[in-house]
Amino acid sequence: MKKVTVLVLSFCVSGCASLHQPSPLYRQTQAFIRELEEDTSITKTPEMQLLLLQMQQNADAYERARLQGEYRKTMMILGAVQAMRPTPQPPVRLRTLPTLALRYNAGAYDSNSMTGDTAKYLGNWSSNEYALDSINNPYGAGNPYNPDSITNEFGKYGNPFSPYSVTNPYATQAPMLFDSQGNYRGRLSSNTFDPDSISNPFGRFGNPLSTDSINNPFGAGNPFSPDSPSNPFGLGLEIYGDD
Repeated sequence: MKKVTVLVLSFCVSGCASLHQPSPLYRQTQAFIRELEEDTSITKTPEMQLLLLQMQQNADAYERARLQGEYRKTMMILGAVQAMRPTPQPPVRLRTLPTLALRYNAGAYDSNSMTGDTAKYLGNWSSNEYALDSINNPYGAGNPYNPDSITNEFGKYGNPFSPYSVTNPYATQAPMLFDSQGNYRGRLSSNTFDPDSISNPFGRFGNPLSTDSINNPFGAGNPFSPDSPSNPFGLGLEIYGDD
């Protein structure tokens, strides 16, 4: 398994490096445009200038489409590699403590998971506005004045510049999601490059075709499931942040 992962990652790295190199067609077009511009024997009429501009725009559009296609293929391969990783185990929630502190089982998480052996319960990711634990309840877990609320834009988990924040598109330690059965549902993150992020359309937990994704209405995102964040009468997914 480790050997296969290394081989696939090596392929991805070489593929990503090739993304920075323009295609032969693009280089040829650029050379042709420069040749015309530098040719003093050709009168640069407005029609000629417009033609050169259109050629440049067409070449740029082709190159953008090529890069996007290569990027999609690379991200799909990375998603496959991510699926090989062991799935994190849910923390044990000690509801009897007033701080709702959580303990992690030592060694149960890999290096990309939360650091340390403690975590904090941040509420439930749910569209239920009446549940006290719901982040959509402004008087409950969604209180924007609560320093631990993900809706607090100045707090640790809501600040767009915090590495633990839900709203930081570059966050690496965004809060984790678990359903009522203890199944890991990825990270509540806006980072589209994090393999565990629910915002990654090519990842296990963000791909709308993945059964583990909350973006799949026939999978983990089934609006009739009590664990689904889109169920206005459900409990949603429990959110755990690095403490």
